[in-house]
Amino acid sequence: MFIWNIIGHQKITRFLESAIVNDKLVHAYLFYGPKQIGKKTLTKKFIQILMCYFDSKEKKEIPCHFCDHCQQIEKNIHPDIFWLRKESDKKDINIEQIRDLQNNLAVHSFFKSYKVAVIENAEQMNLASFNALLKTLEEPTPKTIIILITHQIGKIPKTVLSRSQKIKFLPVPSEEIYNYLVKQNVDREQAKHLSSLANGRPGRALTFLNNKQLWQEYLAQLSNLFSLINSTRVKRMKFAEKFLANKKTIIQKNELLLPILNLWQLVIRDLMLHKLNQDDKIINTTDADRIAKISERYSLLKIVNLQKNIELTKKHLKMNVNPRLALENLLLSLS
Repeated sequence: MFIWNIIGHQKITRFLESAIVNDKLVHAYLFYGPKQIGKKTLTKKFIQILMCYFDSKEKKEIPCHFCDHCQQIEKNIHPDIFWLRKESDKKDINIEQIRDLQNNLAVHSFFKSYKVAVIENAEQMNLASFNALLKTLEEPTPKTIIILITHQIGKIPKTVLSRSQKIKFLPVPSEEIYNYLVKQNVDREQAKHLSSLANGRPGRALTFLNNKQLWQEYLAQLSNLFSLINSTRVKRMKFAEKFLANKKTIIQKNELLLPILNLWQLVIRDLMLHKLNQDDKIINTTDADRIAKISERYSLLKIVNLQKNIELTKKHLKMNVNPRLALENLLLSLS
């Protein structure tokens, strides 16, 4: 019996289970879908189940958590598993990293089992890296599996796509996220808010659950937006000045501002949903009452225009428009 213990993605887990049991595994997989949807979590569990199963197919539960494979995977020290990601001081995944990976895969398996390579954020590979990887995909060594993970499949060359088994990760129903959280003894009210805010991405809910400070900061940012909507133009201009005051460069200001704009877009989306009598789809359920009051004040056209203004502001920031000026123009449109 395979124990995945992840949130959602049953169709994918059943597909991979069948491939393992029937010896139908391919040499390359491409896991793609939005950020925080569970690609990396499922990848880790897939590898552990694969290794544990071939260690002994007679186990009652897989992963067993007791064999050498399970023990070393859980400690991130398994000699036949390689995780590749962009180095912090580099702009992309370079060809040297791919060549090192190829050398590691060419060596015989330590456990005489599978060798597995995972490339996180595969879209960050440069052209030379993709070309180097292509050779390995075209001439795979026996019992070698390469898993590419990406949230931007459009940046993966067609030559790589054509040589990989593509597996798309779809949003997980809020009910499944909620049920999982409740089983983890999360307060039902908090589980309700987190599962709604996740918007189909389990990783988002778990991130807030495991980081109370981040959760409080998120709620504070929501409160700030509602205060801005209800404040005067003068106060909004003072906010724009103060908010960006400690950041000197345009890049620093944009890095601070863009996440806030993304959050505001979610709120405007909620305003629109309330206007359309679709409260069951609202994400920010912690502030459902305030969302309802503001939505009733605005016309549907006004809400649509606010959403467009935020998107336009984000485009301006990418064009290196003065961040404070862009923010001030957006705040003025809240009236």
